[in-house]
Amino acid sequence: MRFDEFQEFRQRQLSARSSLLDAAETNVYRALASTRPEPPTGMSTVHRCDLARAWLRRFELPEEWSGHAMVSRGVRHGLGVVFHWLRAVRARLWLPSDVYPVYFELAHAAGLAPASYPTLPAPALPRSPPDHRPEYLLLHSVTKGWLWPRTFGVVLLGPAQADVAEAFRVDPPTSAQLRLADRLLTEHSDVPRQVVDELAVRAERLFERLPDEVLGAIPTASRTCPGNYFFPVGIPAETLQRECGVLAMPVSVFGESSWSGSILTSLADAFGPTPTVAR
Repeated sequence: MRFDEFQEFRQRQLSARSSLLDAAETNVYRALASTRPEPPTGMSTVHRCDLARAWLRRFELPEEWSGHAMVSRGVRHGLGVVFHWLRAVRARLWLPSDVYPVYFELAHAAGLAPASYPTLPAPALPRSPPDHRPEYLLLHSVTKGWLWPRTFGVVLLGPAQADVAEAFRVDPPTSAQLRLADRLLTEHSDVPRQVVDELAVRAERLFERLPDEVLGAIPTASRTCPGNYFFPVGIPAETLQRECGVLAMPVSVFGESSWSGSILTSLADAFGPTPTVAR
């Protein structure tokens, strides 16, 4: 079942059965909208180099790395630039098969034919060929921490990746995006902690509503991870709905998977600060 198809299915099920526990909301921006900072109203000039240094300071990384910290418009933009570079150097790309289909869409748009590996119920990372040393890039954005998607991110490159660095320099964020990113990093540095705290409360409210056998089927690492709101459970979504009255997402919503479990989320109104009571 595709993601958009599941959303339609979810609405039909919730309308038909008011007692169903909705553990399938996926929109974190809507769920935590009251926490998201407002954009700036001024028109000050913000430089990418200053943002890169501010990002490095926040994460206690050496400031001399600023020349390798490429400012982007978020993870999707960063991946798009990197994927085109990977195509140019004829690199082999592996992507998780059961996370977000958009990663594959970006790779295909760049002319890549990525291989895949599963992450559920636990990541099974691919092994590299013996004559090849895998390389990793660090991508980070303000999407989840500050609840502003497609606005600002950083791709931390290695010293030998000057060609991809130039690709970022000629495709910068807009002035408005840079001003917003500067405000998030300097005036709202505590928002990521607030987000983690609210998500922790939501998770506990979800757990309190789950039958013991369902709660016990969630891996401990997932259940105790700060800020987590997606919880894999080793029970099919159909079984959860039929036998437990819990609406979960089948793992197929996120891509191909041989795992028969499902995903629970803590983003529905019922788990928020003032739970909505169905009437």
